[in-house]
Amino acid sequence: MKNEKSDTLSVVVLAAGNSTRMNSENTGNTPYINKQFINIGDVPVIIHTLKCFESLEAVTEILVVTLGKEIAAMKSVIAEYGITKVIDVIEGGSIRQKSAYKALKYGLKGDYVAIHDGARPFVESDMIEDTFKNAVKFKAAAPAVEVKDTLKEVDENGFVISTPDRSVYRQIQTPQIFERSLILKAHEIAENEGYIGTDDCSLVEHIGEKVILTKGDYNNIKVTTREDIPIAEIIYKTKHSI
Repeated sequence: MKNEKSDTLSVVVLAAGNSTRMNSENTGNTPYINKQFINIGDVPVIIHTLKCFESLEAVTEILVVTLGKEIAAMKSVIAEYGITKVIDVIEGGSIRQKSAYKALKYGLKGDYVAIHDGARPFVESDMIEDTFKNAVKFKAAAPAVEVKDTLKEVDENGFVISTPDRSVYRQIQTPQIFERSLILKAHEIAENEGYIGTDDCSLVEHIGEKVILTKGDYNNIKVTTREDIPIAEIIYKTKHSI
């Protein structure tokens, strides 16, 4: 993938979560599972994710953010599978937003930065390309899918207040791609103001900039709980049976 202007893309892969929901039902008899190293089709989730970006021409560098105690293991599995565009593996922050900010301060050189969840192993190159092209045009872009289920707004006691029109809502995904200077500025302002957003797009929105949404993919799931593992296996087998 290479756009007409030959803009370059740095990729930040966030893999510093504690897999809390993945291990929420751990009674002590079940081994701890780090979702990044779970095998899907005999390949770790994080490797599927990295391979999505490794093959793209516009991607010049990948920075992986993980737990401090797992840096060595992460470097080892990256080397084992021959991922060459990873320039470093660094320790993340206490929350996702702080991990992304640490990565953005690393000194990335791309004209644009893609921030992606390490546990989303099925992002397609077409989706990345479309999001990248829109980021070049509008400075900030992210993939999203339409909401399938009816939404309900509830009060603090769980009673329904209203039923919003779901046609105007979208479920956001990653990679979220930004002009590098814009997303760094958004994170710096959020840090200074103590603002915590729900994703990187929300930080850009917070400073008054617009984000264009592109077509996402329902298969671009985030492996979060144990129930997601068999779903991920089905998606993997479907993709590799075509």
